[in-house]
Amino acid sequence: MDAVVLFERATLDARRVMDHVRAEQLDDPTPCAQWDVQALIDPLAGGPAYFLGALGRLPESHPDGDTFMDQLVHTWDLATATGHDGTLDPELDEACIGMFLPQMPERGRSAGLIGTAVVVPQDASAQDRLLGATGRQP
Repeated sequence: MDAVVLFERATLDARRVMDHVRAEQLDDPTPCAQWDVQALIDPLAGGPAYFLGALGRLPESHPDGDTFMDQLVHTWDLATATGHDGTLDPELDEACIGMFLPQMPERGRSAGLIGTAVVVPQDASAQDRLLGATGRQP
């Protein structure tokens, strides 16, 4: 699947979750221990600008290669933190796994950005494998 389509779909899912966040939840904790709800919303909302930078349409942007994975996984973080449905699009989960595992989480761990991998069963769903690889308890 085309990278633009993947990111676009992940962004639409993020918006679906953000539409249900209430103002009183902005200071609530999230599965990303260092971020509260507001800190998760900021990069989710800013993700499209980073992606446009990667496409050369915003030369002042300096995106990381894991923008799609961030958008997808942080959508789950936000949904979990705010009590909404955290089910991710299985097609996006599989695409993300194919693109980024195991290299990207290992790079993130070595940089101190991702926690220790959570072991999931061999027959776990793609979403659970992705979340476990990125240090989240599915």
